[in-house]
Amino acid sequence: MRPALTVREAVRIIRSGPPQHDPDAADVTVSLATSFTPLHLEVLLRAYVQQLFPDRTIHVKTAAYGDLANGIAAVSSGPATAGAVVVEWQDLDPRLGRRESTSALLATPEEIAGSAVARLARIETSLKNAGALRRTVVSLPTLPLAPAYASAAGRVDDLRAALDLALAHFVAACQNLPGVVVTRGEHGHPGSYDARSDVGAGHPYSQEHASRVARNLAGLCFPPAAKKGLITDLDDTLWRGLVGEIGSDAVHWSLDEGSHLHAQYQQLLASLAQRGVLIAIATKNEEAVVQTALARDDLLVRPEHYYPVVATWEPKSASVDRILKTWNIGAGDVVFVDDSPVEVAEVERTHPNITGRVFPTDNANDLAVLLDELIELFWTENVSYEDAVRLESIRKAALVDGARERATTPEEFIASLDGSLVLDVAGGWAEERALDLVNKTNQFNLNGRRFAASEWREHCARADALNITAAYTDRFGRLGTISVLTGQARGTTLIVDTWVLSCRAFSRGVEQQMLHWLLDEYDAVEFDHVSTPRNGPITEFLSSSGVDLDEPRPRLVAGGVDSVPPSTYPHITIERGEP
Repeated sequence: MRPALTVREAVRIIRSGPPQHDPDAADVTVSLATSFTPLHLEVLLRAYVQQLFPDRTIHVKTAAYGDLANGIAAVSSGPATAGAVVVEWQDLDPRLGRRESTSALLATPEEIAGSAVARLARIETSLKNAGALRRTVVSLPTLPLAPAYASAAGRVDDLRAALDLALAHFVAACQNLPGVVVTRGEHGHPGSYDARSDVGAGHPYSQEHASRVARNLAGLCFPPAAKKGLITDLDDTLWRGLVGEIGSDAVHWSLDEGSHLHAQYQQLLASLAQRGVLIAIATKNEEAVVQTALARDDLLVRPEHYYPVVATWEPKSASVDRILKTWNIGAGDVVFVDDSPVEVAEVERTHPNITGRVFPTDNANDLAVLLDELIELFWTENVSYEDAVRLESIRKAALVDGARERATTPEEFIASLDGSLVLDVAGGWAEERALDLVNKTNQFNLNGRRFAASEWREHCARADALNITAAYTDRFGRLGTISVLTGQARGTTLIVDTWVLSCRAFSRGVEQQMLHWLLDEYDAVEFDHVSTPRNGPITEFLSSSGVDLDEPRPRLVAGGVDSVPPSTYPHITIERGEP
């Protein structure tokens, strides 16, 4: 986690701006809705976002203050990359804040609760009306209640119980709003409220608290890409003990034997696997001994949760390399966990982009920190079908490779797959999977461009746009959505500006079939191709298909593809329903 910024540091970051502004990089705009004067919060939020996008110009758009629901509507009216909505107690009822004039009579819990329900309903409506054009983070109240309505020593009284219930219903409603994410925020810190700033400037946060809230908002508005895979050691990591010395029956992970830390780790790995995270094992052991131990019925990580298992006496970095090749992903998408700092360092030297972590065998507090960090590294808000079947697809890749080896020609192999390709030219681009695929694919990626959610929707909503998602199935199973292509028509010419294909679908005729279909629809296709350090596969494919990538605007004309004969391609179906 980034260290908290001071206001002075934030101002310095903002004044410095992007060191070398890229004129082709779109500005990043965050709409910030608060009922109080944002003051330090606005400055700090802009600085934290600038740290996330050092080459972009950052804007924070605010509105008139006082009514949060109206403020949300105001800041949502124009274009923005992301949104932040800060809810405080006075937004549920002004009497809960400390700037409201005193009243001769205190409100009853029932009156406050009724006001809270009504006001939260208005906020929910404003969020709903704002639509899903951007990711919007809603921060729940973080400040103490006004003294007249506070309880002693943090006890839950009737009023606080009613407020918590109203907030729970609000959160449940927000969970059904596309693009809305709710956070409990940075709450419970002593000194979070600044009475002097609140009375004098209408800003209730202390500078330190404003920094915590801003950091949380920035991180949730622009979350980092989740890691894809975790490679774990076995001895004194997945379980306690050295299996090669004491035997598979003697290693343990129970509370009674003081090794329940390993059980917690196993449970986390099982839950990550169920959410689509790839899990593999790299251990220095005899393979037969390892397989016997992994077959124990009481192990919390089951065989369906991990693949492959590499048990050798070679350096751990070599085992990691074999796993990465099996998964066909880069080291930067992977976390390596081992109880030995020496092993972790050796892997990190060979694979500098990997995230290495030492398993703290004898320290429960350090393990709690590690488990929390792993949750953050792998967290995704939604698990797609493609995520859920990723490991099974990798397992079946061996069967696919076998079919490829038995075929005498590439054409014979593709024909043997009995593939089916569904091209959605209507609204598939709006699915979360489409943007996720564009932002995470590196090898078959036309130019490496990434999009924020709002940028993606604007991109796909252009006049004369063609937006395609492709789903693939063959005799080895369904892969789901494996390709996304966008372009813009210029008469009878299509300019393709985004094209990605999942590595799981390589060499199955998908890219050739999509290219032939484009040339059936248009007289010519031009490609906005940019070479990156990792997109060699698409560069090689376009070159082999007759595209001269040295031209200012590489293009193909109808009938210009000379590769696999169309008769061997996957059967194609077109979906043209209304978006």
